[in-house]
Amino acid sequence: MHSCENREGNQAILIVEDSLTQAEALRHTLESHGWQCVIARNGREALETVRRELPALVISDVLMPEMDGYEFCRALKSDERLKSIPVILLTALTDSSDIIRGLECGADNFVTKPYENDYLLARISYLLVNRGLSQTAEPHEDIELEFGGRRHKISAGRRQTLDLLLSTYDQCVQINTRLKERERELEAANRRLAELYEAEQCAREAAEEASRAKDSFLAMVTHELRSPLNAMLGWTRVLRTRELDEETRLHALETIEQSARTQSRLIEDLLDTARIASGKMRLDLRPVDLVDVINAALAVIRPAAEAKGVELLSEFDDHVNVITGDPDRLQQVVWNLLSNAVKFTSEGGRISVRLERADPHARITVSDTGRGISPDFLPHVFERFAQQSDQAGSTRRRSGLGLGLSLARHLVELHGGTIEAASEGEGRGATFTVRLPLRAVRARERADGSEERGQAQESAALLEEVRALVVDDEPDARELIAAVLRQYGAQVTAVASVGEALQTLQSGASFDVLVSDIGMPEVSGYELIRQVRALPPEHGGQIPAVALTAFGRSTDRIRALSAGFQMHIPKPVEPAELAIVVATLTGRARQGMNA
Repeated sequence: MHSCENREGNQAILIVEDSLTQAEALRHTLESHGWQCVIARNGREALETVRRELPALVISDVLMPEMDGYEFCRALKSDERLKSIPVILLTALTDSSDIIRGLECGADNFVTKPYENDYLLARISYLLVNRGLSQTAEPHEDIELEFGGRRHKISAGRRQTLDLLLSTYDQCVQINTRLKERERELEAANRRLAELYEAEQCAREAAEEASRAKDSFLAMVTHELRSPLNAMLGWTRVLRTRELDEETRLHALETIEQSARTQSRLIEDLLDTARIASGKMRLDLRPVDLVDVINAALAVIRPAAEAKGVELLSEFDDHVNVITGDPDRLQQVVWNLLSNAVKFTSEGGRISVRLERADPHARITVSDTGRGISPDFLPHVFERFAQQSDQAGSTRRRSGLGLGLSLARHLVELHGGTIEAASEGEGRGATFTVRLPLRAVRARERADGSEERGQAQESAALLEEVRALVVDDEPDARELIAAVLRQYGAQVTAVASVGEALQTLQSGASFDVLVSDIGMPEVSGYELIRQVRALPPEHGGQIPAVALTAFGRSTDRIRALSAGFQMHIPKPVEPAELAIVVATLTGRARQGMNA
């Protein structure tokens, strides 16, 4: 606790403040440190209080009605009985002349608002500890100062003057420190504003670029769709209004057919792009021989290559196994790569296609001796609507929407593969490499086929007497799953919707296992299993269930198991794997081993 005793034994500090809020706040601070406080609302009230009972110290605001702090301090210091009481002036004024006025009125210390409580408490302690020295100091001297164009006469002791100047200097240091802190905060805010402005500018530029790209895309689509349309309409009018020789008539029909096919491809590319963007692209997965896929694409593109005088070469590795995929979409990938190569390869050039095994992938390589790809454009070659400018800077030299390579990339990725482009630069050709995952061959073969036949005999009875309920909205997929299970001896009931499945279960029919697709319209497989688990046991509420889905991510598996399925099998389904899973869930696998 701070000591506040003076000659008369008072321990109170007088607070002179016209703002009751500020006065009470100051009182709380001082009383929490052990001082007693008295509050006066203005200078006149303060003088009356001091004359009744001497305080240990006075803390006075400057700006007050009736009598301000300067007048109060001057009156106090003019009284021989009161002048020894230390006075601290609180002020929000920042003019340097305030110091002169403080010296003139005899104040002992200046504290500028806003202040730190610790600083004010330190000033109070300092004045009270040194009060005895102030009372025994030299008598006041008259000092004349020239300040602000005016002459000031000050009567003050040297210690008083020094204390006031030092306290004012200390306040200036604190204010300067706060100013530097605010300056740093302002600099940080300015940097943040600059970053936000830059981000806004980037966003604006991106939006403007997107708008330009949209306009360019619409213009490009319009151009590409009108070109074959003009040819079709033009030759149609000619055929209807003129008599043509047989050769011209056949040429007209070929042109119309070719234009229709071109327009159809453009529309299909646009639709495929929309399907991919919306996540609605679906693959019809089944065993695929890549040699057949590549030969089919070569057969389609060969007339265009021969008409242009471009040589087509192919080389196939006999060790590439059948993979699982969508043959039509894979043919689309190869055709897009070959079409791109023919478009950018000049007469006399060469295009080669190579299929080889590069475990664990099948690798398709399409290379040409054509125009090549510039290093700047190479990173963007698979972007939608991207087209490389020619040396003159025009991107409209070649026809097309710039969607072929983008579609090829998405289709390859949907098959779990990768595609990449390489080129040594313009005029040096390009190479596109597609890698597709190989499916391991599950059935081991012997020259005499005895083991395969033995496995077939065993598998035919693996699911004997197992009653399976299959749910899939796709007729082909539903029939395939049912056929696989029947092949292994199961009795299968196949339905096309969640509603049919629930109706079948509640009808009293008994099943050993439920095999359900996940991605069905209206009601998904997740909702089916939730409703099944809500059924009583006698209606299949505890039936073992297998989820089939084209999504094979770990999150999809967790979601299926959390919904109530016991097993999750990604599509395409391996027949043997499905049979073993069903046998395990129904206990037939253990029976087979015991047998």
